[in-house]
Amino acid sequence: MQAFMDKVGKIEYFLVALMIAIMAIVNFLQVVFRYVIEGSLPWSEELLRFLFVWTTFLGAGIGVRKGAHLGLTIIVNNLPPKLKKFVVFVNYLICIVFSAIIGMLGLSIVSMQAEFNVRSSAMVLPMYWISLAIPVSFALIILHFATLAMGYEDREKARIEN
Repeated sequence: MQAFMDKVGKIEYFLVALMIAIMAIVNFLQVVFRYVIEGSLPWSEELLRFLFVWTTFLGAGIGVRKGAHLGLTIIVNNLPPKLKKFVVFVNYLICIVFSAIIGMLGLSIVSMQAEFNVRSSAMVLPMYWISLAIPVSFALIILHFATLAMGYEDREKARIEN
């Protein structure tokens, strides 16, 4: 399971890095076109926005894996070890349920956009491609929380290694 999760993590990192690189290149081209060529790239702003959405949601999954999200741990850290383990496990379960709810709501948005064939204005892309970031990312978040809850993944180890 750990090998599978390591591959998932590498894919997440690669996709986020690729999207950030594309965003930097497109943003640079947008500036060059605007100030040097005195033209514009009508699709660039929309592409940057869409890549930013995907990067943000995929980055949330990476944050779960690394333990980078904010949390109040002062009480949990002072609990006896067995109680601490139980509280952390329950916390992971609550996070899984919350993520499942958000993922399902995102999936309903995707299906509505696909049903009504909603398209973006500049690039004329199906909007459900962009909205797919929600269910895909929350599925990954659920996977990360589940592996943490089952003890397959050590958050402290992931934080140190990455």
